[in-house]
Amino acid sequence: MKTRPRVFTKPGKAYSIGFDTTNLTNLARKDQFELVKCIYDPSTQQKLVDELLKDFIPNFKKSLECGSITTDYLNSVSELHPKLFYLAPSLKDPSFQEEQEWRLFSHSIDLSNDQIKFREGTSMIIPYYDLKLESVDIGFPISEVIIGPTPNKSLSFQSTKTFLKKNQFDTVKVTNSIIPYREW
Repeated sequence: MKTRPRVFTKPGKAYSIGFDTTNLTNLARKDQFELVKCIYDPSTQQKLVDELLKDFIPNFKKSLECGSITTDYLNSVSELHPKLFYLAPSLKDPSFQEEQEWRLFSHSIDLSNDQIKFREGTSMIIPYYDLKLESVDIGFPISEVIIGPTPNKSLSFQSTKTFLKKNQFDTVKVTNSIIPYREW
């Protein structure tokens, strides 16, 4: 299965990358990440949240009635936290459904991990995980590059092909977007 994410960037500088889902999933798992499909349907979201809270709420009420924190409540809190941490990133507003987004998800990563890096953001320093997109035993997960609208279609196409070839990824399919370039 291949995916084509939507890319939001400055005019003339957009690339959409299509991934081989199997290779991306295997690479992600190697670093304890998981590829998770976003959920846009409000009734499905509600059902998942209700399921998540079904044990927590009765234990919370029991603790309130007792006037003290019960062992059942503490156990349900310790079970709820990782489940909530896992579910929350996959829930997305229905107005974004057209994106059909997938996200790479991980549990907490220790800050001493060498793959934690930082980059400049608009108003702050942004931490990120440097996930390696290549592995001898798994393969390269990028299957396609679509060059977004640009005033220099043929030059962009050739430079992208040259870049991929130089980095030994010449099997990656390269195409130009059919969307016309506009710089309004």
